[in-house]
Amino acid sequence: MQYKTRLFTLDVQMYAQSARYGGLVLMTSQGKIMKLSKEQKEALAEKLSMPWGGIELECDGYLVALRVERYTGMTYRVMTYVNGVFKGEWCYTKGGAAPVPETKFLRKSVRPNIGPAKRKQLEKNLGKRYISKDPYWSGTQTFYLPDWSSGKAAINHLCKVCESVQVSKKTDFSALEKEPA
Repeated sequence: MQYKTRLFTLDVQMYAQSARYGGLVLMTSQGKIMKLSKEQKEALAEKLSMPWGGIELECDGYLVALRVERYTGMTYRVMTYVNGVFKGEWCYTKGGAAPVPETKFLRKSVRPNIGPAKRKQLEKNLGKRYISKDPYWSGTQTFYLPDWSSGKAAINHLCKVCESVQVSKKTDFSALEKEPA
């Protein structure tokens, strides 16, 4: 719903109880959660298949921009920007602290502290029991990275982790809105 005043337009968000999502869920003015259709996903992935392509999506109240940028040499990756920026502090959480809300739009990467070959050598030298109990040797690090191998992977991830995903009103997708003849 929108309320118009003399100086600005105020969008009112409606919330509803949802047993499926465990609490309050942001609803659109039509009373349903907006998701991308299969045709929209394909059209958006097509826009992200070309170098320097880009799209903007509205995901759970955030403006998420996906841009195809040069990664290395002749390799291109899809980069994620939340509200127009990317901050390095989103990549790594220190000491098991809760990640910031923007990390849900990024690619999660979990890596062990030591590689399998080094771990096998340490188990031989120090013992399997010691290595499995020590938090450093058996621990992992979690990183949140802004790059994706393809646009389809990025769009599917956003549809999976966000309650509401829709094409931004700033982006012109008149071809998506036309009905097939």
